[in-house]
Amino acid sequence: MFGSGWYEPSVLTIQGRCSTGKPVLQVSWDSGEGFNTYEKREFRNFIRPLNKQKDNTLILGGTGRRNGASLSDTVFCTAITVDGKQLELRSLGKGAFFQNGGLSFADGKTISLSVQAGAHIGITFRTDTSAGIAFVSVNGVENEYDLYMANVAAKRMQYDYWFMLPDGTFKVDMNIPRYAINTLKVKAVNDSSAPLQLDAVELEGNGHVIDLLKKSSAAKGELYFSNVLKGMRSYYHPVQFLQQILSALITVWLLLSVLQMYKKEGSVRACFVQEKRFVFWLMFVGSFTVFGLWLVAFWPGVMSVDSLKVWRAAMLPDVYINDHPILNVFLYKYLFLLWSNPVVVPIVQVFFMSLLVSWFFFWLYQVGVRFIFLLPCFLFIVFSVPVGTYNTTLWKDGPFALLVVFWACTLVKLYWQRCHGSLCVTRQKALVLL
Repeated sequence: MFGSGWYEPSVLTIQGRCSTGKPVLQVSWDSGEGFNTYEKREFRNFIRPLNKQKDNTLILGGTGRRNGASLSDTVFCTAITVDGKQLELRSLGKGAFFQNGGLSFADGKTISLSVQAGAHIGITFRTDTSAGIAFVSVNGVENEYDLYMANVAAKRMQYDYWFMLPDGTFKVDMNIPRYAINTLKVKAVNDSSAPLQLDAVELEGNGHVIDLLKKSSAAKGELYFSNVLKGMRSYYHPVQFLQQILSALITVWLLLSVLQMYKKEGSVRACFVQEKRFVFWLMFVGSFTVFGLWLVAFWPGVMSVDSLKVWRAAMLPDVYINDHPILNVFLYKYLFLLWSNPVVVPIVQVFFMSLLVSWFFFWLYQVGVRFIFLLPCFLFIVFSVPVGTYNTTLWKDGPFALLVVFWACTLVKLYWQRCHGSLCVTRQKALVLL
């Protein structure tokens, strides 16, 4: 229970002042691999409101153009956020067609809005293979965004505009990743010699606010903060606790089943030698070694965007996804409780694939199939490139393929036992198969 904690959602807020020039804020974090270009967020090109009442003119829509690979020039806006609040898109003016909870722009149509914003405007567009090039203008600052995205897992993109008020004050915020962070770095620079002052750097989450500046201020430069997420770590969630109990019961049942099999044989030697079981163990060790070499080559496993989404859902008890099989998410949650490293998934897949292949071929050997006929088929599976790569990939296809092959082998065995009058399905065995 206390070894499977997680980090609650948290928001980093930075407030500062800059009399002249254009400030640039860079927030980066070190999660164990040093500072890099991926774990970083940058805030620049601050825009000033039109007046002291914080009025702003927002124009957005399509350009009527598209990427050469896109299937359409249509632009679809899914959300407009102003100072943390989303606008009701249905009530916005003409020029766009409201459908499926968003605004659709075709043939270069745009809409113009007057909004009051003192800190931030965020516009979210849908990205896919049928998205065109979007147009956004905030107080005359114009930008075009190519929304074409071949990766279907990346469904949307938000473009942010930050404001600096007439008195030079500004405020930015960002969500902090929900994993361990060793050091957080905030870098504040200015394109002129004018002073840049940071008045507040706060982390809000888990019911409280942490003042990283400790009620002081800082001039432009680099600031480093250590152990910033220490107060954001949690260990108890009712759903997570129930899953831990069920996982513990499943683990105990598996261990007791192995112990029961050992007691039935009577000795360790019988488990490895009796009834020529050394044939099974030779096949198991051989297949596990070959599949394990694939895993070493692709350590800690082949992962895609979908893999990361499912693993994230396994880590966080309050994250649920609706685009993957729920049983696969539960499997990852169970494995995460055993070891909080994604390599545990391919290790288990390698183990069970080796066990499945060795079990079925050894059964064929026991019922009279000559080993000289079994060996080529066994080697064909063990050295198969698709099998080796699938074992190391964190996809739902891996466990599904394992189940399909398992049921195919099991049905063959049950049919053979029925034909030979040796079919006997105990209550425990039936429960396991279900």
